[in-house]
Amino acid sequence: MRHHPLMKASLYRRHRFPAEIISHGVWLYFRFNLSYRDVEEMMSVRGLLLRMRPSVPGA
Repeated sequence: MRHHPLMKASLYRRHRFPAEIISHGVWLYFRFNLSYRDVEEMMSVRGLLLRMRPSVPGA
């Protein structure tokens, strides 16, 4: 199922990476049952540095 490009842009507003990068990471995560660390490593091969950050400021 494809989403309209404007709809996708609004879903990822204020995120660090473009919607295409986020969508690809999510696809990898669910399609191949990977851990976040696996996705992080696969994306780093493509030149993207993903790091887990605390979701609560100051945590």
